[in-house]
Amino acid sequence: MILLFLLLFRLNPFLAGVLPGGGRWQDDPTPDVHRQGVLEVLVFRAEDRQPVQGVTLQVTDPDSGSQSATSDEEGRARIAGLASRPHRIDAQGAGGIASAWSVPGKRIQMSLSPRPRRRGRVLDQNGTPRPATVRLLDAEARVLATARTDKRGRYDLPDHDDAVAVCATPDRGAPGAAARGDIAIEEGVERSGRLPMAGPETVEIFAMVPDSVEDRLVPLRVVWSVARDGTFRGRLPREARAFILRDGHPIALDSRGARALVGHLVGRIIDAREQPVEGARVEARPLREGMPVVPFPDLWQATSDAQGHFRSIPLPMGHYALVVSAAGFARIRLPEVATDMADLRITLRPGYRVRGRVLDERGDPVGGALVVGLGTPDPNARFPAAQTRTTDDGRFVLDRLGGDFARVQVKKAGYRTTTMMRFARNGNVTVTLRRQ
Repeated sequence: MILLFLLLFRLNPFLAGVLPGGGRWQDDPTPDVHRQGVLEVLVFRAEDRQPVQGVTLQVTDPDSGSQSATSDEEGRARIAGLASRPHRIDAQGAGGIASAWSVPGKRIQMSLSPRPRRRGRVLDQNGTPRPATVRLLDAEARVLATARTDKRGRYDLPDHDDAVAVCATPDRGAPGAAARGDIAIEEGVERSGRLPMAGPETVEIFAMVPDSVEDRLVPLRVVWSVARDGTFRGRLPREARAFILRDGHPIALDSRGARALVGHLVGRIIDAREQPVEGARVEARPLREGMPVVPFPDLWQATSDAQGHFRSIPLPMGHYALVVSAAGFARIRLPEVATDMADLRITLRPGYRVRGRVLDERGDPVGGALVVGLGTPDPNARFPAAQTRTTDDGRFVLDRLGGDFARVQVKKAGYRTTTMMRFARNGNVTVTLRRQ
């Protein structure tokens, strides 16, 4: 008997999940059948292991979206209705942040660590501290956090996953920005001009400036005052490419003052018989790579005239992705076009429609399911996906699809994702969703 006990003791590390205490330590190594689809989380501080109330927990399924919950006074939270596959759990609260992966049916513990911070100093070219207001910015120059420097020019900001730069607006001199660390302040150059609007008011200036540490551009954002006659005056770094965004239109700032950009997207839309297509909708999105400034409107739209022609409003010079759609035609995507490109001709091909219904395994309709029409696989990505949601009786319609055959993918929380890989165009299809 003693020999058998010793043998099992030696084999214990190799029998994880079979023998009590086997394998690596965790709170609940085996999912409980009574808790399938449920995650139970205990949140505590790392330094004293005390439970933390009010922590926000975001549980993300890569296929079906996310759910959230808040920890109670005992630091516990319960999230139900999850698919039986790994989920990412992100926790953030007053005690810090934490992340983990787990499978529903387990109880897990999450230890909050202090939130990372961005620290540095604001200095002039002689190394003297400059008092300044410091802002943490994301890629679209949105403000994530704000602080003032201390007497030594030091700043301390809570970091953020979306943060890309720290922008400093000094009490004197030109603003500066850096990805992190110290920010160099220079006297800069004066930019002035006059805007066609009544004052007094303020305008926001967006710019991209070289990072002093890394070989890249980072965003900068500052507010200037405008006088009653529309005139403005302010300082910017010498190498800044700056713009004012006014009523959705960018106005460039250069050594000559403010001037509207003159780039346009111009073209003609025709069908396969080279006849003009009237009423086609053109949507343009700026390509982030190579664009000098990011916080412009994400989407510009236009409609073709009786001759199939379209022309955009003045836009920043650069490259854009276009999506073109018209009744009876397949949507197409042009991955890259440039402003003022000569003789841009876009040919539309006939599209098709897919009707269908989504049911569960008992034959009952599934409302609110996401239905994505993928179209035919295409190496040039000419056919963008279309999507809709089912009505209460489970019905859906997708139109303006492109390619030789249709593919449809259906998703809803609590159900397995289903993909119909190939079926006839302009047909009806019934999709069965099975519960997790």
